[in-house]
Amino acid sequence: VNIEAIQQVVKITYHYYNFMTEILKRRGIGKIRYNNSVDENSVTITIISVAGNIDTNTLHDSIYHELEHMYQLQKRGKSFIDNEDDIYYYAHNLMHSLPQNSLGYMIAACLYLSETFEQDAYVNGMYGAVMNRVKNFWDIMKDFKQTSAYNALKNFEQYFDIFQKYKEETMQTLEQYFGEYNITYDNMISYFESRLKRFKTKIGKVIMKMQEDYKEKNKDRTKLPPKVSFI
Repeated sequence: VNIEAIQQVVKITYHYYNFMTEILKRRGIGKIRYNNSVDENSVTITIISVAGNIDTNTLHDSIYHELEHMYQLQKRGKSFIDNEDDIYYYAHNLMHSLPQNSLGYMIAACLYLSETFEQDAYVNGMYGAVMNRVKNFWDIMKDFKQTSAYNALKNFEQYFDIFQKYKEETMQTLEQYFGEYNITYDNMISYFESRLKRFKTKIGKVIMKMQEDYKEKNKDRTKLPPKVSFI
């Protein structure tokens, strides 16, 4: 994110979760509702730690993600959500009221992940997190898989496959939770397919940018690896 473009003091509020052991973290992490949000001059993030040791990778990811949203707000000069009837607003809140293994949650999550400003914020968080911790060129392809963007992409792909496998159940759930928006199953699948493709493309482009930026940053002290092409 272009921090200089914001040119203001940013208030950061955080929700802190500390697990005594890594085992307890793995057991309880899925029950945490991440309270990450942003408005024109403040950011709210969720911080995770084990025995008092903060997961700095997740912290960097979250901060860069939300600062990208702040920059988007500054550019647009308005909130993302114009009114409470907006489907993105509705889907975002529905995610916090349904079990994560329910079809209603999955549809809402895919609507959330389909928004261009969310995808852009995810990849910005990925860039910031990876470039802050990467130690060598070859770590980039490994470390990006530890980011929120990669996890979001994997969830998007998994949910999309479930919608196609369980068409009838998905149609019923779509009518139950999104009937007022008149979204047909076919339109939903087509929309998610195009949004999923965009998300994959954005992540691929940012991976290549990280590789180029890493080589540029370290050109005077490291031997450059061979150029790698990605489809």
